[in-house]
Amino acid sequence: MKITEPLEIERKYLIRKPSDREIADLDCRSITEITQVYLTETKEGVSRRIRKRGNDREGYLYYYTEKEHISSSVRIERESIIPEEEFASLMEEADPKRHPIMKTRYCFMFEDRMYEMDIFPFSEEYAFLEIELEDPEDIPKKLPPLDIIRDVTEEKKFTNKAIARTGRMPV
Repeated sequence: MKITEPLEIERKYLIRKPSDREIADLDCRSITEITQVYLTETKEGVSRRIRKRGNDREGYLYYYTEKEHISSSVRIERESIIPEEEFASLMEEADPKRHPIMKTRYCFMFEDRMYEMDIFPFSEEYAFLEIELEDPEDIPKKLPPLDIIRDVTEEKKFTNKAIARTGRMPV
């Protein structure tokens, strides 16, 4: 079966929350505030969410996303930018069983690869490090100089959607 839709292939790592000094040493290319809200499912197996992403200085963009899981590290992802009014309207479809997720995303380069680090206000100890890949087998041999606990790509309890159910880190 040939898939012709955009794929999201990523590895996700649980890390100890870095200090402000460690964050500064990463020389981040961007720092973004994200609010992510999961919507009720309208099609089985397809996750829907909306996001507000940006910062006060540069402004915000609003997104609607649908994800269909192929495997734990590969998903079909359909995403579009939507007007703020549509974002507000879609909030009415928020899944009542899930908390909104707020996080700060730090994007930085390490050994010619772009990494994203998500820090959550509800966790003093832990954060996530992610890397998007072209191929699921292209696992980085060397990771950024952070306190990496383990690869959690295959663990469903570490997905943002699962965390939205409890509003806390599952460790």
